[in-house]
Amino acid sequence: MTVTFRSIDAAFLVLSGRIGVAQAYAQHRFLLSGSIFDCMTLVHCVDVIEGYLFPRFIAGKILKRFPQKECSTVFVYCQALLGG
Repeated sequence: MTVTFRSIDAAFLVLSGRIGVAQAYAQHRFLLSGSIFDCMTLVHCVDVIEGYLFPRFIAGKILKRFPQKECSTVFVYCQALLGG
């Protein structure tokens, strides 16, 4: 599977949480090539990651529905920062 952003600006908008993956795809800001199953899996993973990393008021604007969390966001941040 290959994800190709059309510009640096498009990549920044998606990766900084300014727009969601679904909105970026609808606006043709990136191209996906490869297996549909792999692409849908990637989109689901990005939605879950955005649900953990962004506060609810930001994630609520870019996600269609908020994912069920299995651990706290603080725990995820600590693990990411401490390399655990």
